Amino acid sequence: MSSGNLLVAFQGEHGAFSEEAVLKNKDVLAELDGSKRGLETIPYPSFEDVITAVEKNWVDYGILPIENSQEGTISETYDLLIKYNVYAVLDIKLRVVHCLISHKDTEIKDIKKVYSHVQGLKQCSDFIDRYRWEKIPTYNTAGSVQIILDHNDRSEAAIASKKAADIYNMKILKEGIENNDRNYTRFFIISNTQQTELEYHLSNFSAKFDNIYKE
Repeated sequence: MSSGNLLVAFQGEHGAFSEEAVLKNKDVLAELDGSKRGLETIPYPSFEDVITAVEKNWVDYGILPIENSQEGTISETYDLLIKYNVYAVLDIKLRVVHCLISHKDTEIKDIKKVYSHVQGLKQCSDFIDRYRWEKIPTYNTAGSVQIILDHNDRSEAAIASKKAADIYNMKILKEGIENNDRNYTRFFIISNTQQTELEYHLSNFSAKFDNIYKE
C-alpha cells in the first residue's frame, strides 16, 4: 500500500451503502486502526474482490454486508469468509434509506423500468409493485444510477442512496421508498489479521440482530 491514508475496500461504486457505512463510522475505524491517518474508500466490483484486496494487503480493511433486517442473511458473505483467510474485526450497522432516482426531466408517471441491486429491489418491493414496473437487477445500487445515466432514457429509474444521486447529478423522485422504515443492514469490517475477538457464528448473530432492530 503506497497511500498514506487508511484504505477501506467496498463493493460497488462511490455512493454505495457500504461506502456510506464506512464514512459514518470513520472515527470507530480510526480507533480500531490506532492511527490518525485520513480515510480513503476504494471501490471493487464484487464481494470476493474486496476480500482478495484485504487478504493480499492492497488495503487496510474491507467492508461486507452480512444481514438485512428485512431480507435476512447475505449468505454469499458467510461463504466467502469461510473460503478466505480473513477476519471480521468490527460489526457496524446502517439505517438504509432508498431513493427513487432518475433524470432531471423525469416524473414518476414516466417510469417503466427500475434498476438496482437485488437487495434494493427486494427492500423496496412494495413501492415498485404498486406501479408494476419492470425490475432489473444490477451488481450495485450506486452503479444502477450510472447505468440509467448512460442509457439516457426517461422511462428508467434507479434505486440507490441520496449520495449516489448527488454524485451523478440525478434527480430524486422520492426518498424513503423501502418497505419498512426500520430498514437496517449490518456490516462486517474485515482484516487480514485478527485484531479483536469478534464472534460471527450465524445463529448468535441473527438472534442479536433481531433483538436490536425490534427495540
